[in-house]
Amino acid sequence: MANSAPVSTDVGHMYDVMTELFTTLLDGNIHVGYWSDDEDRASVAEASGRLTDMVVDRVGAGPGSQVLDVGCGAGTASLRLATTQDEAVVTGISVSHGQIETAKARARELGVAHRVHFRYADAMDLPFGPGMFDGAFAIESLIHMPDQDGALQEIGTVLRPGARLVIADIIERCPASGAEKEIIDNFCAVTQCRTIASLPDKLDRAGFEVLEFEDISANVMRAFAVLSERMREVRADFVSRIVPAHFDQLVELFRCFSGVTAAGYVLAVAQRR
Repeated sequence: MANSAPVSTDVGHMYDVMTELFTTLLDGNIHVGYWSDDEDRASVAEASGRLTDMVVDRVGAGPGSQVLDVGCGAGTASLRLATTQDEAVVTGISVSHGQIETAKARARELGVAHRVHFRYADAMDLPFGPGMFDGAFAIESLIHMPDQDGALQEIGTVLRPGARLVIADIIERCPASGAEKEIIDNFCAVTQCRTIASLPDKLDRAGFEVLEFEDISANVMRAFAVLSERMREVRADFVSRIVPAHFDQLVELFRCFSGVTAAGYVLAVAQRR
């Protein structure tokens, strides 16, 4: 798909503006959710929390493990791992200064700031030594990387051999054309992202062995339609802080994006060779 590469500073600015909206709608998360089947009545916030748990559980962290959260958002997934895996130490990074400050405050409130750390950093130039981490995860952050291959190589460098990387993200399922291509290109332009093509190949080139690769589009893509409806409900609370035309554009883009088939959503687990 011919969506252009995002720019890290633009991604950071977008999340500085949008984080409060998304955390309000998604119970502290800044990613979509997982519904178990067509009859699941979970709210979008409950589904988002479910996806968080699916990622965190696959990292395989234990007592004393050093884990990297690549694109930590407001810190929810990092804090979830730290509070469910005793003594695990988590470092979350983001290119949004606002997100980092929010995440730090939440860690202090939960009394885990001594082992959950947040810092401004770019995944394409990680400020950590080789083999420093025992695991890593990236939830809807790789799509925002200008150089996805380079980011995966950086993550691989800071992981010890045998460590796991868990990714939950939007992928290219097949080439898009016509109306679908227009929807996907517009979605990517407005949300500062680029769908991920050939993720298993990218992981292999970065020195990972793929252990699990599950297309969960049927369980996840509906989240964009539900999120669109929830945004309509809270519009009056946010249009003073987000340009109304931009807010309305997002509402419509999310609704349309939920129905595309050329893009989808994957949950992947890979191990550093």
